[in-house]
Amino acid sequence: MKMKGKMNGFGRAMVAFGLMLLAFGCEKEDHLVEGPKLLFSSDTLVFKEYEIKTLFFTTKPASQGEFQVISFPSWVNVMPRSGFFENDIQEVSITSSISDRNPGLYWGVLKIMTSLGIDSVVLKGYAGDNPKFYVSNGLSFNITERSKSLTLVNQGDERLRFTASASDDCIGLSPSVGEVPVGQSVSITVNLIAENLENGTHQSKIFLTGNGVMDSVVVPIEFFEERKTVLAAAVIDAEYSKVTDQLVYVSSNATLSVFDALSRATEEIELDYLPTCVSISPDGLRAVVGHDGHLSLVDLKERSVLRVCNVSCKASDVVYGANEWAYVIPDSDLWERMHCIDLSDANSIETMHTGDIIYGRSKARLHPSGSYIYVATKRVSLGSVSKFDIRMGTASFLHKCPKSSQYSFDGDFWFSERGDRLFSSGRFAFVSSELEALDMQYSGTIAEKDFYISRNLRWVDHSEETNRLFVLLDFERNASMGIYSNVYVCSSVNLQRLSNIELEKFKDPVPSSWGPLYAAEPCFVFSNSSGAEIFVITRSVNSGLVPFWGLEYIPV
Repeated sequence: MKMKGKMNGFGRAMVAFGLMLLAFGCEKEDHLVEGPKLLFSSDTLVFKEYEIKTLFFTTKPASQGEFQVISFPSWVNVMPRSGFFENDIQEVSITSSISDRNPGLYWGVLKIMTSLGIDSVVLKGYAGDNPKFYVSNGLSFNITERSKSLTLVNQGDERLRFTASASDDCIGLSPSVGEVPVGQSVSITVNLIAENLENGTHQSKIFLTGNGVMDSVVVPIEFFEERKTVLAAAVIDAEYSKVTDQLVYVSSNATLSVFDALSRATEEIELDYLPTCVSISPDGLRAVVGHDGHLSLVDLKERSVLRVCNVSCKASDVVYGANEWAYVIPDSDLWERMHCIDLSDANSIETMHTGDIIYGRSKARLHPSGSYIYVATKRVSLGSVSKFDIRMGTASFLHKCPKSSQYSFDGDFWFSERGDRLFSSGRFAFVSSELEALDMQYSGTIAEKDFYISRNLRWVDHSEETNRLFVLLDFERNASMGIYSNVYVCSSVNLQRLSNIELEKFKDPVPSSWGPLYAAEPCFVFSNSSGAEIFVITRSVNSGLVPFWGLEYIPV
């Protein structure tokens, strides 16, 4: 039969609120679509000799189904024992009857079977006038809580001497020993020990002994502590120098930030114009920042802008050459030429590259040799790669790599540290060679047997020291496939996936908020010079109109 509610409107609202909070606390991944879960108003019910209590339950998300009580201890009666739930809160009445039993603690489990599976609630009952104590119902922590109280009540006829201990080092108890007069209670403070907890779901236990009677309390913990560096503004572009082990990024608040990987210190340099892109010189000592109609030359050692020069386009991308020239890709939907500026000459006259033209908003990268720039056409077709000689200053077109049209570039690419290989956002690896006939020959697919739901990469970083590739999947190009909050570690030798590194989520910054936690979208990943640590710039997903940004550093 269908169950009828017995609560007034306020009571149901309070239970609904409590179940909603419980649902949030149990939620693992806010971005994944999961099936319905059965949620109880409490995981433990405690009874005196004769007492009636109500257990409420619902599903998250709301669903329809049938339930049946399949087992319960002999010292309680349960009504009703079967029924239906239809997108609402249901209730089961539980009556204890242990007044005629021997004094002591009685324990049992109430099991309910539904179409969602079998779930259970712990039942405890205290009988008789022997020395005994009563522990308040369940204790749990959500992501905003760090300290709670557990009430120990002396319901016996003599002074209660108790001890309390934890099952692990995740929680601390105060006091852990003591005495409680007859008819009185003591509050035991339960503190989370943050340094011993990893972000996620945990379960600890508190063991209590009072005058020879033992009991335990299960303590579910949903823990989250921001361990990344929270950034003040949206990151527009970033590069890393393995010569100086410094991460340089430009942000929407018109600043260039220099993060030192060794000291963890960040210094900001104010810019005169909103940045659109950034590139670090091969020696790691300077950077050039692209703007709309301007370039800023920055001294990274002195943390200052040396000068600002004009450029006759809005910069979509910029490359700082080993020859002290800057090469600018225009931000347009037209066929264009690279704008070339001699940064060593304050009076330099802007020149245009010679030879075949390129498409605006293409991606350009300096070959590690310092002699060439490669430019990949961005999202016009499968893409192609053009090679330019920059040894004479103004870029000169050499050739389009003949093999590249057989494989997807899809707009971006990254070199290995030595420059002997190139990795495309289409997941393909190619040989990079001085010889035109050998340049861009196919040499494998990154994680060919994995990522079967995605063929697009957002970023690739190579560590020569560890023979590792650190790979990010492209959110934007794979939006229908879900969120990929991981860095994927692959072998740079055989290109096979070795492991995944899950990224830390973002918490709502409002202190009084219960959350939620938002998945992290990785935008850039860089390994340090030793390959022992990676730095990941992330932003929150589905956190409102303005996302949060962060910098996470992870040992690998």
